[in-house]
Amino acid sequence: MEILRMRVASAHVMGGSAMGADPRTSVVDGHGSHHQLENVSVFDGSMFPTSIGANPQLSIYGIVARNATTLAERLGGRVTASA
Repeated sequence: MEILRMRVASAHVMGGSAMGADPRTSVVDGHGSHHQLENVSVFDGSMFPTSIGANPQLSIYGIVARNATTLAERLGGRVTASA
């Protein structure tokens, strides 16, 4: 392989830390909390069990907003609505 002869790119990577209720088949729960490690959360496209077959941008925004709010509430932080 020669330098700059081949491009390697990736887009919409999903599925590396799949969410689910069963720790045997998933890495995080539905709120992004790791099943095995305390104080570890995953808030990105890797939560999806596999590629959803479309641009995941809005789905990721939605699930991250929900999960971040849940995490803030769980940690005792005050959640305020953004404009």
